[in-house]
Amino acid sequence: EARKDDKGIDPSLLGNTGDDVIPDPVHMPTSTVEIFDARESVASEAGIEVLCDLLMDPLESQKRAAGEALKNLADPAVLIWVRRIVTVLLRKNKDIKTSKITQKIDNVYSVMREAREPSTFEAVAELATNILTWEPPPREEGISWRVRLELIKHIVRPHQEIFITIGRAPIVVRQLLQVIRQRQNIDCLADDRDEAVELRNVMAEAIFTFLTANFTIVSGTLRLLI
Repeated sequence: EARKDDKGIDPSLLGNTGDDVIPDPVHMPTSTVEIFDARESVASEAGIEVLCDLLMDPLESQKRAAGEALKNLADPAVLIWVRRIVTVLLRKNKDIKTSKITQKIDNVYSVMREAREPSTFEAVAELATNILTWEPPPREEGISWRVRLELIKHIVRPHQEIFITIGRAPIVVRQLLQVIRQRQNIDCLADDRDEAVELRNVMAEAIFTFLTANFTIVSGTLRLLI
């Protein structure tokens, strides 16, 4: 600023400050950075409904992906997400055209009945196990006895094709070993109502089928029986 022209410097201007064209970092304009957590969107009720609908996709790979996502969200350690999943699964929906009442949990049952790939069955069976082992906070209602019964039954129900049933065997045994750690599930299995008796018969059929399989499956089945 003290330079008067190209020929020299004006001594009277030495020491004077010039125009500061550098922006003040304290007052620099900034944009707000928002952190987006995709899990929060997926774990919304709308996101969970989409995943439940994908369980009925014709492609088994889509069913498996949806089952994996739901299983990961249904972590019993994250109570709010499990509660949302249970709420969506058990909500009753009325079809406008047929007036039929449906629930999204029927999609879960359908995949466990029909899945051909062990990995697809495993994803949805783990979702069922997470729900069965979920303990809601005090004074909050959990799943009903009938839903608990149906979830266990669909985990153990043999597939129509024997080789698919054998392929599922390690998964079924592993899930049942977790399920029976929950007292409510034991009470459900020991109930004297007809539905529980039917469930025990289904379990017996599955166990005897597993006992004809390879050594690893037989060992796991015997551990379950003990």
